[in-house]
Amino acid sequence: VEASVPQVGLLVPVAARVSGIWTLNYCRVVYLVEDANCWGFAYGTTTVHAERGEERFLVRYDPLTEEVTYEILAFSQPNHWLTRALYPVTRQLQQRFARHSLARMRAVVGALQSNTDGGGRP
Repeated sequence: VEASVPQVGLLVPVAARVSGIWTLNYCRVVYLVEDANCWGFAYGTTTVHAERGEERFLVRYDPLTEEVTYEILAFSQPNHWLTRALYPVTRQLQQRFARHSLARMRAVVGALQSNTDGGGRP
């Protein structure tokens, strides 16, 4: 799957498999974070999403320590009676998404590092 560059207003479809059933929820990019040492974006749910809330993804670079961190911040509440009834399952799915997002970020960074001389910037 090829991703678009986030821009405010971009509609983001999010597919999830729950007990063998695929669901499709839509979010919209609501703001970008772009400065010298921090880049990211946040999206908010649309009215047809099973949850109501927002999720932010940031990559930060600390020039003093040269440490790079990846941060996900989310808040939500059920937006559908079924989501409310299955709240513990919903929380597990959100936690699984965060784990998969971090694993994907590590894979991308690892691939970039393997394509550079000495593991530095490409």
